[in-house]
Amino acid sequence: MIIGIDFDNTIACHDESFRKIALGQGLSIPNGKKPKQVVKDFCLGKENGNLEWTQIQGKVYGAELSSAELFEGFVPFLEEALSLGHKLLVISHRTLFPAWGEEIDLHKAALRWLKDKGLLYANSIPLDNCFFETSLEKKIERIGMENCSVFVDDLVQVLEHSNFPSSAQKVLFGKAHNTLPCFLHWDEARELLTHA
Repeated sequence: MIIGIDFDNTIACHDESFRKIALGQGLSIPNGKKPKQVVKDFCLGKENGNLEWTQIQGKVYGAELSSAELFEGFVPFLEEALSLGHKLLVISHRTLFPAWGEEIDLHKAALRWLKDKGLLYANSIPLDNCFFETSLEKKIERIGMENCSVFVDDLVQVLEHSNFPSSAQKVLFGKAHNTLPCFLHWDEARELLTHA
């Protein structure tokens, strides 16, 4: 089985970075709400807030990427998948550079993060299995080109994209959904491996 997985907010957890930004803005994070969503709602609720939100994302996914943590349960999921002979791919949509702020190569930053976390190796997730695309359309195309049997993403808009390959099973990560198969934690995702 070929398992494609998104990077940001699926493998890399940015909750701590967004929590710090929320606290810096004096925002409270209600139970059950993600810090990212609180910050996004706050920014987009302001005039010209889209620019501020774009700047924050550039910072979190670029200069402060080292603050991201692996989602709990991802490593055991990866180890079990590899032991069963499944192939794992990272397929993500990231611009090459942030729209604003420090000019950091966001693709190289993500690869460096994967390496620092001990994942970017031949017997884990080889470099050849990592694809950082510059647009959502190219990401969708890549999922099809790599013949993913399953694709895991935290964004409904990816999984419900009109060009999403029909041959790939859609799995939403981190939130419940009425129609999409989903799981809230990587431990739950291990059932994907047993039904392959």
